[in-house]
Amino acid sequence: MTAIDDTVLAAGVAELAELYRSGLADPVAVTEGYLARIDHSPIGAFVALDRAGALAAARASAARWRAGQPVSPLDGVPVAIKANIAVAGLPWTAGVAAYAERIADADAACVADLRRAGAVILGLTNMDEGALGARGDNAFLGRCHNPHAFGYSPGGSSGGSAAAVAAGLCAAALGTDTIGSVRIPAAYCGVFGHKPRQARFDQRGVVPLSPRFDHVGVIARSADDCAAMLDVAVADAPVRLGVLDPADCPGVAPDVAAALARVATGAVPVRLTFDFAKIRRLLLIVAEVEGAIVHRAALADRPEGFSPGLARMLHWGAGDGRSRYDAALAEIAQAAQSAEAALADVDALLLPSTPHPAFAHGAPAPDNQADFMTLAIAQGWPATAFPTGFSNGLPIGAQVIARDDATSLGIARALAC
Repeated sequence: MTAIDDTVLAAGVAELAELYRSGLADPVAVTEGYLARIDHSPIGAFVALDRAGALAAARASAARWRAGQPVSPLDGVPVAIKANIAVAGLPWTAGVAAYAERIADADAACVADLRRAGAVILGLTNMDEGALGARGDNAFLGRCHNPHAFGYSPGGSSGGSAAAVAAGLCAAALGTDTIGSVRIPAAYCGVFGHKPRQARFDQRGVVPLSPRFDHVGVIARSADDCAAMLDVAVADAPVRLGVLDPADCPGVAPDVAAALARVATGAVPVRLTFDFAKIRRLLLIVAEVEGAIVHRAALADRPEGFSPGLARMLHWGAGDGRSRYDAALAEIAQAAQSAEAALADVDALLLPSTPHPAFAHGAPAPDNQADFMTLAIAQGWPATAFPTGFSNGLPIGAQVIARDDATSLGIARALAC
């Protein structure tokens, strides 16, 4: 195995192609280096590796670079995939023990796209069971730790993806975001998490939680790396930037609020009637009802393969939740329409990501950790979580939502600390 030097880690995704083009790095050595870092990492970010497949892809990429014929800027970039996204030949469990024996016979569409672009698929990352949670603590897959503080949550449900990126175990990772599951762990781990519009990624081969609201997203160490994964340009043009009025930010820790105010200098305060906590509860109703449909057969045939907590939520979704489903959807749509009108005079909105830093494993998960994630889900707008500093050694961050990926990523790049 080859060690990765700081130049390769700093290159991330966007600058790795130049290292390959100039001969300063080689896809095989880079892939071996990332695999070695995974082997020596204690944080539990990965749950399965395709070592042979990754090295074969790296060798093919190296040959293309030597010939001067890379297939894309992602050629030879080592990437990790959340465990609810199918990777051919690897377990496809979505973090649920009931699916422990299931092996994916084909790549998910988004993974196949990465392979066609020449990316090297390293393996699967840890996640909350069924993507319904944000703790990073899965009795079936094991506990994942925050790279900045062992024993603390990396967030979830894409916690393994964020932890892997933050710990330098991959250049970037795919995750999924239903009520903040890409952006919450990005905030806790001090990296960038981007939720594009739902249609950006073909979701075939992704085990859903809520087909209506699920998004495949990307986690990386910079806005440019996220943009490279999405194959979009980052916008540099000035925009009319709003910031959520502090009066609409209840429960936000002082350090998080201060960091948001610092990066929002010059932004126009925006008041919303959007009830973040209420919309989070309504989105959870939708997720429980739709998740019960997704897992109905397995829950009936292999009930022991579900934790008591997840089983309880899915049974509620299959029962009492159905009577509240239509009303929940209608109220979410009404809230989104009202927010759209309030945001008519700005191109983008800054708001908190999580209201606080990561919490310790074993402590109760804060009820409000997903509250500020809900606006982008309800509206369907792209959203980027980005780091703004630290509080007592733990990362804190903010989030920007905009009408297009380029604007959201451009603002995140300009404001990140």
